[in-house]
Amino acid sequence: MSPPPEFRVQILEREKRFELSTLSLATRCSTTELFPLAARIYYALFGAFLQWGVGHTGPVALPTDLLSTLEAVTVEAGRLAQSLRRNMEVSHKPDGSLVTSADRDVEVMLREHLPGIIAETGIWGEEFGFEEPGPNGTWLVDPIDGTSNFVFGQPLWGVTIAHMAGGRLTAGSVAMPDLGWSFVAVEGQGAFKNGERLATVKCGPIERFELVGQADDGSEAFDFLPGKRRHLGAFVAEAMFMATGGMRAMTATKASLYDAAGSLVVLREAGAEVRNADGSAFDESKWLAPGRVDPFVILPPGAWPLSS
Repeated sequence: MSPPPEFRVQILEREKRFELSTLSLATRCSTTELFPLAARIYYALFGAFLQWGVGHTGPVALPTDLLSTLEAVTVEAGRLAQSLRRNMEVSHKPDGSLVTSADRDVEVMLREHLPGIIAETGIWGEEFGFEEPGPNGTWLVDPIDGTSNFVFGQPLWGVTIAHMAGGRLTAGSVAMPDLGWSFVAVEGQGAFKNGERLATVKCGPIERFELVGQADDGSEAFDFLPGKRRHLGAFVAEAMFMATGGMRAMTATKASLYDAAGSLVVLREAGAEVRNADGSAFDESKWLAPGRVDPFVILPPGAWPLSS
């Protein structure tokens, strides 16, 4: 049994793009090690063959206007949240964290709109729970990431959306309305802020004086990470500051995949690396289920291995 010819062509084309991207990064970052293209193609084909052999149905065809459409709905959701802020109900979840009627209303709006962007998809949202993915994957939604900041009038909160299919995050968006920021990215098409392509995340080691986003619980899992720690109260805030150069790295220890997914697509398309606490590659397919993700770190290219 072998994958169909068109599937092999798609893998080869993807590897060709990756090779160009890797060479580009290598010219700016001497710590990046290049792995021979032929070997990478071999292993990619081998892994794809295994995945296809256990029921892979092929890649999902994404809409050609996904970048603009996804950005538009995320920005509109952010505007809705701002308008609801003036007259909202605030309560506590069982874990003591805050939740508002605005969180729920924004998620309702997104659940109405997202299936129209990519049909036959499931939705996993923070407020209304997990649905099994559809034939064309699933949407991951946090209607207001940083609810406490939102409630107390702080600007560091945002709406985050991602699409996932075939075990990979394929598209993501973040709107931070109080800052006037909107970010969107589609795998292989780059990342954008307010319509302008984001520059590649700066390569190389993290310096002791540079800022690093600190996980919610101040975990010791990343004590080896250099830099000055800052906790901003929202995954999207630290992630988008990293995307724009205000932070060099960030850690996460209590995130669910829907908290992080949109930001991960943006940061990956900007050149960042996502790793587990032990340095191994982060695999989002393991976390498409209710619960918390194991601790992970987002780093600039060429920063691993780390030295404190």
